[in-house]
Amino acid sequence: MTKSMQDSILEFFRLLFLSIVAFMTTEGVTLLVSIFDTFITPEVRLLIIGLLTALFRSVDKYLHTLGKTKEEETGEKSPLTLGLTRF
Repeated sequence: MTKSMQDSILEFFRLLFLSIVAFMTTEGVTLLVSIFDTFITPEVRLLIIGLLTALFRSVDKYLHTLGKTKEEETGEKSPLTLGLTRF
């Protein structure tokens, strides 16, 4: 398998993973709203989903930075530097 073919397959799975996370985030907010039997306007729902996405991105960045720090301290490759979606 060529390098470009491998890269395109990995990109497909990365995008698939991101779409699953986005779907789960959206449906999770919808499920919570239905459990508590409340009404949230679409604008507020989008705001909540955006904040959750930013939170996930912050956690990903924190793990990446933590992995880089561990690599510098120990000299060994850390799996944390790959992040959550970087296979």
